[in-house]
Amino acid sequence: VPSSCVVSTFHSSIFSGRNNSNDNRNSHSICLHHNRFQSSSSSASSSSQSNAFHTMENSKVVSSAREALEGIVFPGMSINCGGFGLGGIPETLLNELARDDFDEARDLTVASLTAGVDGFGLGKLYEARKVKRMIASYVGENKNFEDMYFGGDIEVELTPQGTIAQRMRAA
Repeated sequence: VPSSCVVSTFHSSIFSGRNNSNDNRNSHSICLHHNRFQSSSSSASSSSQSNAFHTMENSKVVSSAREALEGIVFPGMSINCGGFGLGGIPETLLNELARDDFDEARDLTVASLTAGVDGFGLGKLYEARKVKRMIASYVGENKNFEDMYFGGDIEVELTPQGTIAQRMRAA
């Protein structure tokens, strides 16, 4: 089963903590999630729909994670990150955001059910010191995150899972 990562953009102040409607840049957020799909060639209609989706005019398929993120990431933005723990996370996109040469990705607000683990996924963003504020329901398995919190380098909003899910749905 092939897999890909999906980047969705939306305008919302649900996670940004900002209520200034005059500044659209601060209310722009992206949602990163892992997508597993299986092509279906059993019916002619689904096959023709699939071919129509993948034509050059309609395709949003890009060749790299960098290309998918360029132009939509800026300092201080909110990122809604899918997955739970290590399962279903958009690892490729998170790795790209964590790179030192991705200067636009800094002072981020990240909303995710968990804070991840050291050295993987969201953990790489903490190591690169790119997250300013974290909204999560569970933060217990990440030493870098803990060090940032106790050092005053990151704001934390502990939120029940159901509340995070409804805020993500509402965004």
